[in-house]
Amino acid sequence: MSQERALDEVVSPFLMQLSKARHVFLKLDEDSSFLDIKDLFQNIEKEAHEVENILKRVSSWENDIINDFGGIARHLDDILEEETHLNSICSKLQIVNAEMSNLKDRMKLPLHVPVIKPSVPALLSASLPAKLVPANLSKQLKYLCLRGISRITALPASIGKLSNLMILDLHACHNLESLTESITSLQMLTHLDVSECYLLEGIPRGIGLLTELQVLKGFVIGGSTSNYNCRVAELVRLEKLNKLSIYIGSKVAVTGDELNELENIKGLRSLTITWAVSVLTKVKDQQASVATAMLTSLSLPPNLQKLDLRCFPGKKMPSWLSPSKLLGLKKLYFTGGMLNTFGDGSMPEMWKVEILRLKFLNDLEVEWTQLHETFPNLTFLQVFRCSKLESFPCDKDGVWMNCDKQEVR
Repeated sequence: MSQERALDEVVSPFLMQLSKARHVFLKLDEDSSFLDIKDLFQNIEKEAHEVENILKRVSSWENDIINDFGGIARHLDDILEEETHLNSICSKLQIVNAEMSNLKDRMKLPLHVPVIKPSVPALLSASLPAKLVPANLSKQLKYLCLRGISRITALPASIGKLSNLMILDLHACHNLESLTESITSLQMLTHLDVSECYLLEGIPRGIGLLTELQVLKGFVIGGSTSNYNCRVAELVRLEKLNKLSIYIGSKVAVTGDELNELENIKGLRSLTITWAVSVLTKVKDQQASVATAMLTSLSLPPNLQKLDLRCFPGKKMPSWLSPSKLLGLKKLYFTGGMLNTFGDGSMPEMWKVEILRLKFLNDLEVEWTQLHETFPNLTFLQVFRCSKLESFPCDKDGVWMNCDKQEVR
């Protein structure tokens, strides 16, 4: 990848996200009392420009930079999509600031000096938590982040001894194959993130015992037929669960009845579904028929406010994705997949969606007028790499905003 491409596709989008996050902050900080947050924004921007200057001089860091920037930018995405509290924004910016500073410092090393990374055992030993945390503090640990450690293949049973753990972050542990059943002992857990752990075949049964759980990312459906795995019906017991992301695996060991259980998770406000299956004719007939059934039998929770569909394998909007069934939906995102239309050209159903994001939809073909008829309350639209929507009146960043209506948060 060229230096110009690295700058255009990595640094520039990060700075754009930072600018949008600052706009969210300024809307909330009407009396300009949070000076610390303003300083954080300024420092992060300064660090990003220093990284940009290093990139202009060398090109040996490209793959690492893409991965690192992507991980750091996820915190900004959270601010844009979810945060309405200044204290929460501040905590996420502190993480961004620290990670950006570490990235810059690492890039300042001479090119002939290898970057030494901590050695991580292929399988975490049962004594790992005691090694990481002094015995007298282990019960005080509330946040454990093992994000992106690719050599982890399993978790030790002793992790269940962290009785006050509230956040367990295993995002992008790409070789993680299984979770220990002892995680069902973490009664204080509010956040569990196993997203982008693509070898994970499921989450252990007993998750329904974690009554404090509010956010669950990376729940696998159709990863395995094993009785070891938790099913969607168990999530119905989680009354505090408000944010869920689901990965529908390629093994497709799932029935329509299980997918219909989603509508019974009454407290759910944000749902992300990623498909790893296809309905193309080239796949096996049995797999294709099950994948097709998943497009028609799914039922969504009635109180959703945000729905994010990734790699959706259908060409048309399914019957379960209807404005009459999702009256409270405000945010609708499509990323990738085969969707080619929002309707058949007849009288469209009108959504109350205010924020719409369309990314990597090369088959989607819709007129600007039809889009407005379908989404009359739209205040914010993002179009990215949708080749048949290039005529939309978006700015250079693919963004359109209706200034006459409420600002997007």
